Amino acid sequence: MKTFANTGPAFQDLLAGRVAAVINDRPASQGFIEKSPETLKVVQIIKTQEEYGFAVSKEHPDLRVALNNALTQIMQDGTYATIYKKWFGTEPPFAVPLT
Repeated sequence: MKTFANTGPAFQDLLAGRVAAVINDRPASQGFIEKSPETLKVVQIIKTQEEYGFAVSKEHPDLRVALNNALTQIMQDGTYATIYKKWFGTEPPFAVPLT
């Protein structure tokens, strides 16, 4: 087992044959896989129930409100789904806009 501080070196070692596999978040790995589809592929998806989010200091509640408002707006106008499909290759894993 080998650990890496960043995704890039992990995939470089995989392509060079220095490691047999990489376990990593799928969104962070997708770009590497798309660049070498003849060599790299996802062989198993490990469901972790992890979610992504923004961390905002309690000292800046106005920033949290602005982020929430912006996310709501792009979910309502379809921009969120378009961006999600472009970068992750699938529909968002939840109903957009949120109900």
